[in-house]
Amino acid sequence: MVRKMSVPPMHLVDYDGEGTQLCAVVEEIGNISLKRALIPEPAEGEVRVKVKARHLLNGTEARYR
Repeated sequence: MVRKMSVPPMHLVDYDGEGTQLCAVVEEIGNISLKRALIPEPAEGEVRVKVKARHLLNGTEARYR
């Protein structure tokens, strides 16, 4: 049973390579940009989940236009 989820700190980088991932970053309301960040290593007792695809619901998507 999941008791707690946490998000590790995101370390942005300006290069594309092994150990990096593409991230959507909300700079401010209505301004979302794609940036690269280092893929964090899971700590003791944690797991890394790879998300292959994600879609915003229509109502949510409209808020960011």
